[in-house]
Order: sequence, then structure tokens, then C-alpha cells
Amino acid sequence: MNGLKTEVHPLTRLPGFIVILAIGLAIIGYGTTLHELNPNWVIAIGIIFLIIAVLSITVVR
Repeated sequence: MNGLKTEVHPLTRLPGFIVILAIGLAIIGYGTTLHELNPNWVIAIGIIFLIIAVLSITVVR
């Protein structure tokens, strides 16, 4: 270690963000199409995925 500080570029986390965001939106979309079941828990899981996606970009470490 010669004193160089390595920094992670913010866009390196972008593919993971896109995947988690797509999963969250897909779960919410599936929850809105449920008619015979109570879709609230499915939509809640999708919202949790969206929160994780936002945190994966905003939280640095």
C-alpha cells in the first residue's frame, strides 16, 4: 500500500440497482393483478425491494 486511495465509481452499483428495481416493480405488478388473494403482502414485498434498490445506490458503504 503506497498511500493510494481506491474509490468505487458510483455507476459500478448500477447493474445491481437495475436488477433489484426490476424485481421490485415486477412483484408490485404481480400483486396488482391478484384478484382472488389479498395482494397487500405482495405489494409490500415489492415496496421493500424498491427501498433496498434506492439504498443500494445512496448508501456509500
